[in-house]
Amino acid sequence: MTANPCNKPSPCYQPPVKVSDNNPQQLALQLSSATDKQLRMELIQEMIFILVDNDNTDSIIPFLESMPDTEAKWMLVPEYISKKRFNDAETVLNNLQKDNLEKQKKDEYYRVHIELGKTDRMPTDMTAFEKTTVEQVALSETEVSYNAKAMLHFWFNEKYDADLAVLGSTSKMAGTGNEEEHGKIIPSVIFNNENRISHIYPNPNDGNMQMDYFISSAAILTIYDITGRMVDTYKINGNGSLQISNNNLNEGIYFYEVISDGALLLKEKLVIIK
Repeated sequence: MTANPCNKPSPCYQPPVKVSDNNPQQLALQLSSATDKQLRMELIQEMIFILVDNDNTDSIIPFLESMPDTEAKWMLVPEYISKKRFNDAETVLNNLQKDNLEKQKKDEYYRVHIELGKTDRMPTDMTAFEKTTVEQVALSETEVSYNAKAMLHFWFNEKYDADLAVLGSTSKMAGTGNEEEHGKIIPSVIFNNENRISHIYPNPNDGNMQMDYFISSAAILTIYDITGRMVDTYKINGNGSLQISNNNLNEGIYFYEVISDGALLLKEKLVIIK
């Protein structure tokens, strides 16, 4: 697994940036003595990177809960939502200050997801007020606005600025369908002259899935939960089949994308059923 190589604001959750080769014990020691706010956030993000990279995502919430930093509490909210701990997410939000536009919009966006979760509704079941709230967040040009744009684009096909347009673009794709490659049927292939990538299959699945690919340059497969939080990344290159077995994915709706050289090759919904 590897971090998403975004070099500009993305309409999805930004994965932690790896800042060192420290192990968790070394990072814990650094955190215990670090007082600079920026350094602490880099170390916290690095710890999350390591936990994700080691398939130890169940430790992310206890780790963030142990951190006194305000930004760590903001990071805790989508983690709670992803685990369907909606009351805990709401409690954290209630105790956080919303003293700037970024925090106000984060609060609004996360509360919509909390209410959807509490009432067991899909984003397509949002009330008019909830959808308007997400639309206002999308237009706010804050960090979380990209999450809102991605949500609206994915579930309602609403389009916004140029940064988001590349995510929804299929103009470079020559076609879709079941194509045969050396006698093997690759399901629902997305392809152009240089790339052939299957959709993840089976879909729905229980966390065990597969993607076949024949690509000219390295690409990143990233899986996001319904809030736009990155939950897993994989690097693919050349010709092969990626076997994914992830027992940490809770039952629910996810979406995934494959990006190579800044261009979107594939973006689809993924359903996990346990």
